[in-house]
Amino acid sequence: MSLLSLFQMDDPEVKSTQIAQRKRYEDRDAMNSSKHSKGSQSSDASNGGYDPISQCATLLTELSLRLDPQQLVRAIKELLNPDMRQFFLSLDAVGRDDWARNC
Repeated sequence: MSLLSLFQMDDPEVKSTQIAQRKRYEDRDAMNSSKHSKGSQSSDASNGGYDPISQCATLLTELSLRLDPQQLVRAIKELLNPDMRQFFLSLDAVGRDDWARNC
């Protein structure tokens, strides 16, 4: 620690500046955090908490016959593609069953 920094630690003006800077950073972090959570809430509210990946996983578990692990992994990898996921969700139960078994 330098002699100058030791001197500045006792200077009330420097301390108040440091406190002010710390407060600004804390306020900025709090504001960024609240903006982020508001953004998250609005996107959840706009889709009603609907999660298409979870919906697809549920539908895969409801197939007429259980998929073997390799088929399940292939189906899940395919469903990571948003277009494929939308297609899968548009199918009826028989179509989803056929699709999953032929991935």
